[in-house]
Amino acid sequence: WFYAFLSGGSASVIRAMIGASWVWLGKFAVHRKQKLTHVLCGSAYLQWISDPFIVEQLGFQLSYLAVLGIATLHSRWIILYEQPSTLINAILSSLSLTLSATLFTLPLILYQFGSFPTWFLLGNLFLLPLFTLMVYLSLICLLFVWLPVLSDGLFWMLDLLIHWVLQLLQLFELLPIPQIKTLSLGWISFLLLGLLVFFVDHYFKLILNLNEVSNDTLKKRISIQKWSILLVLLLFFTSHEIEQHIIQQKEYQFTVRYRKEAWSIVKKQDTIRIYGGITGIKTRKAIINKLNHFVYQTGANQVIWINK
Repeated sequence: WFYAFLSGGSASVIRAMIGASWVWLGKFAVHRKQKLTHVLCGSAYLQWISDPFIVEQLGFQLSYLAVLGIATLHSRWIILYEQPSTLINAILSSLSLTLSATLFTLPLILYQFGSFPTWFLLGNLFLLPLFTLMVYLSLICLLFVWLPVLSDGLFWMLDLLIHWVLQLLQLFELLPIPQIKTLSLGWISFLLLGLLVFFVDHYFKLILNLNEVSNDTLKKRISIQKWSILLVLLLFFTSHEIEQHIIQQKEYQFTVRYRKEAWSIVKKQDTIRIYGGITGIKTRKAIINKLNHFVYQTGANQVIWINK
């Protein structure tokens, strides 16, 4: 809780602190093993009654979706794909952790941002251990900050670790296609993508049960899940195409300001017209940069400057 206070008490950190306290009390106070999904629901409820508007925060939503993926899909994958080698298990566990959390947050990320990192699996394989080490080293630095020589050495190590992480992040940014940009999702596509995640999770739940008890009914249910996944995928791509066609045909009109000047933006079909004084190249680049996301999300193919 001291760390939560120092880090600013964001929704995701408070979620982690409530969950950790819940598990600790269950283990040592009542000697009862806690199920992660129950802890997650209890933590969300406590945060909600303390601040009802916190559920509207994107950090709150992404944090709980990520942990929900870890509590369900990750816990099944590590059992299904367990290997004799400790090293391979550690790598598979890291990949499974990242992939399950990412899969559950994917619909919301695409809906909010319209883009997705390409090298997230490879990046987290190296970055997660470094981030974990960074957190523990930061806490050690705080504990021994009052010792001059020791604290200097610890802070030097922390600074070096941060430098390595930043260098690694820059290295991943140099890789080809660092992000996959998609057109924005509508409500129907968002809900269908969420339904797809649910079916994928349920499919692996059935596969896990198949290893324990094999019967014809279970095999039929697995087959139904496969067809359900394919059907939802087909519906998702169809609805997404329809939504993008509607967005591309929709007309928009708004104003963009830069410094003390203003430009009127009018979008009709696949053309964006910018009405206002045509000034220097730097100013025009700044306006285009402001409009980049809008141009991409609406599928516009042409931008025309019109001097008033």
